[in-house]
Amino acid sequence: MAAKAVHLAHRTHWVDFDDEDIPWLAGQEFFRLWRDRCGDRDFPMRADFTPMELKRWLPHVVLLDYLPEKQDCSVRLVGTAIAELFPRDPTGMLIRDLHNGDQTMLGLQAVVDWRLPIMAKELTIEWADRSHRVFDSVNLPLSRNGDAIDMLLILINLRPPQL
Repeated sequence: MAAKAVHLAHRTHWVDFDDEDIPWLAGQEFFRLWRDRCGDRDFPMRADFTPMELKRWLPHVVLLDYLPEKQDCSVRLVGTAIAELFPRDPTGMLIRDLHNGDQTMLGLQAVVDWRLPIMAKELTIEWADRSHRVFDSVNLPLSRNGDAIDMLLILINLRPPQL
């Protein structure tokens, strides 16, 4: 199956993708684990994963709680490699309160609304006191009850700076 491009907030995102469409090996393996945990469901439950099996990816993982009443997400967990990008620890903060949060939330809201994983490739993020960084992400829906998407599991690939 060929990945389909969709445009959200002036950025290209990808839906209906397979693991080989993901541009980094760890992302491919992470997506295969998520897909395996889906079983015959559209998306897995949070309880389908153990911390030990996610351990190798944790430095690059972000776990968000989706707050439907606010159409926002609260940051539950941020891996150490990702946390270093922020001027302060974003745990507990709302996505919309972060730099470019409204734009970021458009892509995350699409995961919830479409009930599909979404991949982003070659996005640039700029913080006021940081240099440009290019990254890819795989944004995956999760559920506590097996029906409503109330969490997002995200793996981020930070690309090395281009010289």
